[in-house]
Amino acid sequence: FNIISSKVPQAGLIQTDLGYTPTSGDIVYQFNAAAQNYLAARTYSTKGGWSTQPNLGVGEAVFLSSPGGGSWNRNFTVQ
Repeated sequence: FNIISSKVPQAGLIQTDLGYTPTSGDIVYQFNAAAQNYLAARTYSTKGGWSTQPNLGVGEAVFLSSPGGGSWNRNFTVQ
């Protein structure tokens, strides 16, 4: 397991908005602070994509289990 979050203060869908590149078999565990429990695990497969793509808040971190490993790189311009 790794604890990951966006490097920039931005909310959004982990892949679509925040640029995370998933690998098949990735599992994301996200904590629901209001209910004090974890949401259902979100999984990624190359055949079907995300079971439900995680939506992260600003500064929110999640647990990631990734059999393939990898990195989360972002390119952006400050204006």
